[in-house]
Amino acid sequence: MRLRALLAVALIGASADTPDAVHKPLTVTIGKGDLLEFSNDVQRVAVAEPKIADAIVVSPREVMVNAKGLGRTHVVVWAAGMGAARY
Repeated sequence: MRLRALLAVALIGASADTPDAVHKPLTVTIGKGDLLEFSNDVQRVAVAEPKIADAIVVSPREVMVNAKGLGRTHVVVWAAGMGAARY
């Protein structure tokens, strides 16, 4: 049986002040990951519940999100000039 962790997604556009967010779920199988790509350099990353997932900057414009446990969490990625992307 393949277990999946659900990461809640709300991707913010060009500015952190953008009032409208698009909500889209990101589902990752435990023990696997998903690569997020950005058009600008990533400055920092935060994970709300590290028992569920982790996020690793693998290049200046790529973040790998790895599912570690069953559940839901949020990942926030700040990229230069783009505000925060919330997953």
